[in-house]
Amino acid sequence: MVATRRESPMAKPRLTKAERAALEAERLAQLLADSCDGLDPPAFLADMRMKPALQVWRYLAPYMSKLGCLQRSDRLAFSLLCVYTADFAAAVDDCHRNGFSMKVKTVSGGYMLRDNPALARRDVAAKMMLDLAQRFGLSPLDRHKLFAVQGRAPEAPLFGDEGCLRVPRPAPDVGAAEPSEWDRLLARDDAAVAPKPN
Repeated sequence: MVATRRESPMAKPRLTKAERAALEAERLAQLLADSCDGLDPPAFLADMRMKPALQVWRYLAPYMSKLGCLQRSDRLAFSLLCVYTADFAAAVDDCHRNGFSMKVKTVSGGYMLRDNPALARRDVAAKMMLDLAQRFGLSPLDRHKLFAVQGRAPEAPLFGDEGCLRVPRPAPDVGAAEPSEWDRLLARDDAAVAPKPN
C-alpha cells in the first residue's frame, strides 16, 4: 500500500509553473505601474529595503521636475539613479565600518589581507550613478550641454512641452568686432555637439 498525502478541503490548489510565472509577471508589472504624477516614485521604491533610494528620490525629484528633466517617462531611469546612489552610500558606509581590507584565513592556516567586497560595489555604483547623473544634467557642465542642445532645437524640445526650460541665445551684434578667444572656444564646442545632417 502506498501512503498518500491527504489534501485538506481548505488547501489552495498547486499552481503550475506557467501560472506561477504569470503571477510573478503581474506582480512585477504592478511594481512598475505608473502613478498620476511624475514626481511620484515607482511602487518598487516603497519596499522597506529601498528606503534609502526613496529618500534620494524625495530629495532630488522636486529639483529635477523644476528643471523640466523629470517627466513620467523618465521615472524608471531616474529611479535607477536613486538606487545606485543609495547603493553607493551603503557601500561607503560598509567600508568605513569594516575597513577597506579584511583578514581572510588561508588554506595553510595563516591570514592574508583582501579588499573589502564593498569596494567593488562602491565602484560599480559610482560609475552607474555618474553615468545616469550625466543623462539628467546633474552637474553644471552636463546641465549646460542639455540646455545648449535644447536651445538649438526649439521645434523639438528636449524635455517635452510641459515644464520646458528654454535658454535664450543672445542675438549676434551686427557691428561687433572680432570674436574673443572664449567665443571661439564655445563655438567650437557647439559645433562638436551639433547634430550632423543626414
